[in-house]
Amino acid sequence: MIRSIFKMMWKRRKSVRMMLLEMFVSFILLFALSTIIIKTLGNRLIPLGYDHENVWTLTLDTSISPDDNAGTGNDSIARLEISDLIMKEVSSMKEVAAVAKNIYNVPYNDIYRSDLKYGDKTCYNVTYNATDGTYPGVMNLKMQEGRWFDADDAAGKEIPIVINGGLKEALFGEEPALNKVIQAGLYKVT
Repeated sequence: MIRSIFKMMWKRRKSVRMMLLEMFVSFILLFALSTIIIKTLGNRLIPLGYDHENVWTLTLDTSISPDDNAGTGNDSIARLEISDLIMKEVSSMKEVAAVAKNIYNVPYNDIYRSDLKYGDKTCYNVTYNATDGTYPGVMNLKMQEGRWFDADDAAGKEIPIVINGGLKEALFGEEPALNKVIQAGLYKVT
């Protein structure tokens, strides 16, 4: 009986090979899909650290045509004036509780990334957000340590930054991150 089964399998070896290949590909696809689902569900359980309810994003294109102020150096000043004018206009609306600038990106819109170094530790693909002093109030950020940067910090030679818990853990471990200067003196953690 077993001999006849092996004979039958040997005669149908091409179709068995194809079936084994199909089973292998199905297993790989099932494994990849389940990994993506588990990773996505795991990310949903991590606390965000900010409140996104009732927060709207307004994206502005403040680019100026090449004919406007061409070569005068006033194009960045004009962009800043346009941005400030729109910020004032939006904040004057009675429905708007607070307005904040966020220059590079909003959460989950990773468009500006770079590497950060502190001593011998390097964190790759760190997402940057350039914001103003009203941002923590708009996003209802909860500071674990330190404070948000203010106008006095702009006078220093280092750029003031606020980091999240994951970056603090990766760069500094258990030691406090407050007032540490990272990236060869470029940034200071506030």
